[in-house]
Amino acid sequence: MKFSAKQIFVALVSMLVTLGALFAGQYAYRSRVVEKPLAARLGSITGVRHAYLQGANLMVQLKPNSNLMTVYQHVIANSTTALGHAPAEVVIQDYPNARLKALANNISFAVAQGEATGQFVAMKHNIQSMASHSRVKATVELDPHHLYLTLRQGNHTLYDVIPVAIGGEGHA
Repeated sequence: MKFSAKQIFVALVSMLVTLGALFAGQYAYRSRVVEKPLAARLGSITGVRHAYLQGANLMVQLKPNSNLMTVYQHVIANSTTALGHAPAEVVIQDYPNARLKALANNISFAVAQGEATGQFVAMKHNIQSMASHSRVKATVELDPHHLYLTLRQGNHTLYDVIPVAIGGEGHA
């Protein structure tokens, strides 16, 4: 069976129009049924200034002086309910300066040591001492799965949610 150039052209145009309609429908569905209701739901959480999906990641901007642990836990719970699964990653947008970044890098060693030894109280005191020496205000909170670290210096803030294993093997 032979196909004419006209038939091939019509088939290709039909395929492109169909794909365009499908992608437009998917975009409209994602925007109206998933993204907007999720943003509204997360925006109602105390401490959240703005939240939106960027691909599979959930971007969250906090209000000043928000409690990172409380907000993060509510964001995870609400987004999991709205999406049917946890987002691939929750990115807490922050505004660090060079001093906060350097301090966070140094703190990662204290966190690793605290997790390896199970000495979380000593780890918290060590982190707060390091922050005090750098003239930075540190808030350290812990739940069974994460360490929540907030470093503040003037108008600059660094948020870090660090997965930890509490009570696992290797802890004293």
